[in-house]
Amino acid sequence: MIRRPEGESWLLITQPDHAALAGQLARAWHGDPAPDPLEATLLAIDEHDNGWREWEAAPTVNERGEPRHFSEMAIADHLAIWERGIARLGAISPYAALLVSSHADALFRHRLDPPRDSPAARRLVAAFRRRQARLRRSFVARVAADRDHTHGLAPARLAVNLQLLQLCDYLSLRICCAAPQSPATVRFPALAPTRGDGTFRYCRLDAGTASLAPFPFAAEPLAVTVRAARLPRVP
Repeated sequence: MIRRPEGESWLLITQPDHAALAGQLARAWHGDPAPDPLEATLLAIDEHDNGWREWEAAPTVNERGEPRHFSEMAIADHLAIWERGIARLGAISPYAALLVSSHADALFRHRLDPPRDSPAARRLVAAFRRRQARLRRSFVARVAADRDHTHGLAPARLAVNLQLLQLCDYLSLRICCAAPQSPATVRFPALAPTRGDGTFRYCRLDAGTASLAPFPFAAEPLAVTVRAARLPRVP
């Protein structure tokens, strides 16, 4: 869950709804390189947080009695949610699951830094990454046997599709989270051929508007929506 303060209320956005916003952004992507295989890549972006469905159906509160933000989750719970979602997606599309597992691995790679987490947490993350590496090998084998998707295993193609997932996830989170935000720069080199070096500059203009340069979408301005629940903030 994303917990966003807005006046005397919280705006609460579920992780699957944030992922749906990422999917809107991916469908608006325009230019070269384009995602391919398209449908499997879009499925990965749409469903990358599907493991949160069960938790979001019965969310918890933090020690202050506030709706629990996803960043406040215990690491063991967070890892279990990722594993559940990747397994669920793997039953539908091994290529989509390969992308989401790779995305999770990249997100958790930094959690092995000693200053960030306890030794126990780092061990949990390391074990998660080993399990996911084995699972990705099984996804690769399944995709390699599917002539409709095997071209998506080419390293350059895989990098484009994964980095589109990463960019859309990043932008969706920036849109959903609280304003104001400092301008930010992110780089996705695989998305670079027609966009310089793959650097994107994001700036939040107000609570409902942001700018992105270079602008990679088909329509400018691009209007997107996300579902949110409004809950009064209790002092």
